[in-house]
Amino acid sequence: MQNAHKENKKIQSNYESVATLEVPVYIFAGRQDYQTPSPVAKKYFDQLECPHKEFVWFEHSAHLLNFEEPEKFYQECLKIKQQLA
Repeated sequence: MQNAHKENKKIQSNYESVATLEVPVYIFAGRQDYQTPSPVAKKYFDQLECPHKEFVWFEHSAHLLNFEEPEKFYQECLKIKQQLA
């Protein structure tokens, strides 16, 4: 568990290096994800500046949300495709 804490601190310090992007950003996050902790992903999303951004929670998923909630993943990808078309 101590290594996980060190990794979380590393992630928290690195996301600040990319605060502005010139493309739309869509972040999919699993609430149960411990590899990419959802609070860290949300914090990065909240401070990110870009033309359009959306944060999509997958309530019943961890890191492999496309396998854990495949139908929701598919539907969210279709929404993005329609927005960008």
